[in-house]
Amino acid sequence: MVIDAMKEQGFVVDQIFQQKDWYAIILKKPEVE
Repeated sequence: MVIDAMKEQGFVVDQIFQQKDWYAIILKKPEVE
């Protein structure tokens, strides 16, 4: 049960980080170029 909960939290964290990476890439691309 604990492992499943950690997996779920980890999955959510991964989704959030992926979204942040997306926004960072979108926002930084024009600045970098």
